[in-house]
Amino acid sequence: MLDHLPRKILLGTLGIFVFVQLILPFRHFLNPGWTLWHEEGHYFAWRMMLRQKVIEIRYDLTHPVTKEIRYAPLEDYLNSSQIRTFAGNPGMVLLFAHHLKDLVKKNAGFTPIVTAEILISLNGRPKMNLVDPLLNLADIDPYKPAYYWVTDVKP
Repeated sequence: MLDHLPRKILLGTLGIFVFVQLILPFRHFLNPGWTLWHEEGHYFAWRMMLRQKVIEIRYDLTHPVTKEIRYAPLEDYLNSSQIRTFAGNPGMVLLFAHHLKDLVKKNAGFTPIVTAEILISLNGRPKMNLVDPLLNLADIDPYKPAYYWVTDVKP
C-alpha cells in the first residue's frame, strides 16, 4: 500500500496543477464590468493580448488649502518603457498616484489631492476617461480592485 503513495501524491499534485491552469484564465468572469477596460483578472488569461490601448495621461497635484494646481509630467519620474507599461494599467495608475502623494508629503509637508485625466482609446474606439477627472486617487486604497473606481463603460 505504501508503494503506491508516492504515485498517488504525484497524480494528485499533477491533477491540482492542471485544474488550476484550466480555471485561472476564466477568473475574469468573476469580476463585474468589462475586463478589457479595468483589467482585473486580465493577467494570465487566455484573452490577454486581445486589446490595444492608446493613452493620454496627465496627473494634477492640488494643494488642499490654497487650491494651487501643479502638473506632474510622467517623464520626470518614469522612462519611456515604464510609461508604456504603466499607462494602460489601472492598478499601476493608482500606485503611481500614491507615489506622487508620498513624494509631495515627504518634500512639501502636505498631502495633495491627486487627480488624473486619463483618456483611453481601446481597440480603435473613441477616447474615454478611465477615471473621473475629479476623483482624488490618493484617497483610494492602493490595492483596491480597479472595477470599484474606474469609470464604468460598456463594450
